[in-house]
Amino acid sequence: MGSNPTSSAKAAPARDATRPAPGRLAAGIDVGGPRKGFDLAVCELVGQGWQLRHLARHTTPAGVLAVLAAHGGPEEVLAVGIDAPEEPAAPGARLRPSELLVRRLVCGIRWTPDTRAIAANPTFYGWLIQGFALWQALRVAGFRGDQVVEVFPTAAWTRWCGPREARSRAAWSTAGLTGLPLSGLPPRTNQDQRDALAAALVAGRYGLAGRPHGPTWPIVLPDP
Repeated sequence: MGSNPTSSAKAAPARDATRPAPGRLAAGIDVGGPRKGFDLAVCELVGQGWQLRHLARHTTPAGVLAVLAAHGGPEEVLAVGIDAPEEPAAPGARLRPSELLVRRLVCGIRWTPDTRAIAANPTFYGWLIQGFALWQALRVAGFRGDQVVEVFPTAAWTRWCGPREARSRAAWSTAGLTGLPLSGLPPRTNQDQRDALAAALVAGRYGLAGRPHGPTWPIVLPDP
C-alpha cells in the first residue's frame, strides 16, 4: 500500500484562539522624557470599531516591546504610531519640512532640530532622545518599514473635534475621545493616555488604508 502523505506531514501548529487575527491590532505610543517613559495603547479592530486591549505606562522601550510581543509582535500588529520622530532634522536645520506643513495645514507643532542642537540640550530634548531609542528598538525587534509611523495626536484631536481655542487640553481631548469608535476604556484617562489612544487609532486607520504616504509624510495625520 502507498503511504498516506497526510499522515507523515507535520500538522501546522494550532493558532492561539485568544489572539486576534493578524492585521487587526494597532498600537499607539506617547513618548515622554526619561522620568515619564512611554504610554502605550493597544487596540483591536472589532467590527467597525476598536476595542482597547492594553493601556499602561512603561519606563523603557523593552517594556513596550514585551507588551507588543505578547500581542503577536510585528507579524500580527497592523501598525504602530509613535508621537515622536524617528530622526532629527537635517544637519544645520532647525525643523523638518513635514512639521512646517503640519503647522500650515492643521495646528502648531514643536520643531525637531538637528543632532547638534539636541546634544547641546539633552534635558530639554529628553523626549526626543527617548523617541529615537524606541524607534531603534522597534526596528531591531522586526517592525519593518512604514509599519511604524510618526503621528501627532494634537493634530488628530484638531481634525476630530476642531481647534482647542479656549478649552483646556483635558476637556478638549476628553470630548474628542467620546466621539471615537473605541470601546473598553477605563472610567478616567489622563492626557498622555488619551494621546496614546489617538496615536493607536491614527495608526490603525493608516494601516487599514494601505499605509498611504500623505503630504505631511513622515508624519501621518487622520483625514479631515
